[in-house]
Amino acid sequence: MGQRARGVLGVEQVGHGGRWGQGLASEAATAVAARAFRDVPDIPLIARVRPNNIASQRVAVRAGLTRAEHLDETGDDGFDWICAAGLPR
Repeated sequence: MGQRARGVLGVEQVGHGGRWGQGLASEAATAVAARAFRDVPDIPLIARVRPNNIASQRVAVRAGLTRAEHLDETGDDGFDWICAAGLPR
């Protein structure tokens, strides 16, 4: 898909293993998404999610993103599902 070239905002989560499962990623992603939807509603928001990472999939859904299967692709370090909001129709 080449998100870098398409003018989209990306949500990336990086966390310390000692903090997993506490809802911090969901809280942060939801806040970022709300701000993006409010301040730049014309720019799509995406998250790259590993197919086997159920927790990341849940974070994306909680942030208001849905799977955009037609945009799935192999990234720099493996295959990713693309979850998105605000894509052009």
